[in-house]
Amino acid sequence: MATPEAGHTVLVVPADTFIALTVVRSLGRRGVRVVGLSSEEGVGRFSRYCAAHWDMPKEKDDLDKVVLDLVRKEKITHIFATSDPAIMRLNRHREELEQHATLLFPPPETVALAIHKDKTLACARRVGVPCPQTLVIASEADIAQAADLQFPVVLKPRHQDIAVPAVKGPSFRVKYCASYEELVRELSVFRESGDYPLVQEYCEGRGAGIEVLMRKGRPLLLFQHRRIREYPVSGGVSTCCQSVELDAKLRDWSIALLQEMQWDGVAMVEFRQNPATGRAVLMEVNGRLWGSIPLAVHARCDFPYELFRTSLPGAVLEFPPPYRVGLQCRLLAAETKWLKDAVLHSPIPAWRAIAQYLSGFRPDMTYYVWAWDDPRPALATFFGRIQRLFSGLVRR
Repeated sequence: MATPEAGHTVLVVPADTFIALTVVRSLGRRGVRVVGLSSEEGVGRFSRYCAAHWDMPKEKDDLDKVVLDLVRKEKITHIFATSDPAIMRLNRHREELEQHATLLFPPPETVALAIHKDKTLACARRVGVPCPQTLVIASEADIAQAADLQFPVVLKPRHQDIAVPAVKGPSFRVKYCASYEELVRELSVFRESGDYPLVQEYCEGRGAGIEVLMRKGRPLLLFQHRRIREYPVSGGVSTCCQSVELDAKLRDWSIALLQEMQWDGVAMVEFRQNPATGRAVLMEVNGRLWGSIPLAVHARCDFPYELFRTSLPGAVLEFPPPYRVGLQCRLLAAETKWLKDAVLHSPIPAWRAIAQYLSGFRPDMTYYVWAWDDPRPALATFFGRIQRLFSGLVRR
């Protein structure tokens, strides 16, 4: 008997990262035909579950045209975009693409609510989700209002919209300012463009992500994780994370916010929680699959497959069994960088950092890239790093 997945071909674009690899494996293991569009070193193309792959266009702005051509020629039925730039570029031809395939990402007007942080915060305030004290600077005259803020403060890009011209000041992820005078200096470089970053109060605590699959205004999948280690040690990319029980308060806030945004699909709502005071505030909404998605899939919360399955005609919107709590997942290459950083720059004793690193090599540990049934992506990544290291030494 043919399964509902039979006869469908899903294009993953770009198929470069471990996020994309997780999508390829999630669907491929269920019998879905998966193809990819990736760079030469993209990890997804090495998976046994990737039936075919093509090279990404050299010009980024040609992506939508290349995908449209592939959809027509290869009879692709679904498109899975794994990065914000890919989503925004494909949305340029959304109406035409939808004539041939189902797009597993939101339309541009919905995506904009997540890409533009000031719009996200406005939605959050309307439904009572706590937000950090934030100053949105429309002109140089607004900077003086920052003198009333409690320092230190944090500067964050107001948006990551590729439709906005690139000449908008320096590129950065986050900056800290200890005083009003320092803030004025940092903001001066944005005077010419007028595209000022957000100025937010500094919120102590740990990051907490609530991951959700929304369908027809209700959550079908809910998942929460916590970061165990980050690189750099001072705060950055998660190198090891763990599934935890849902925090009811954060869960309800996340659902209310995504309903206000009329979100349909996957998203991660990120909060910062202060364990000492219990205070939690919204940081942002990630409107696509997030970095720790391998953990969710290992824990039986299969977001990629459920996003695909619920897009099929006549799909039953049902709640799956509870996910596994306490499961850990690590990105081994990043964990090794964490170890070096912890030994050299962290107050953690070197012996304790080494012990934490080695304790991860245990049977119940899961991995972002390594899989026994699909080892090629991990091996290709490892040997690729060795080759680049050797080439660098030769050039020197």
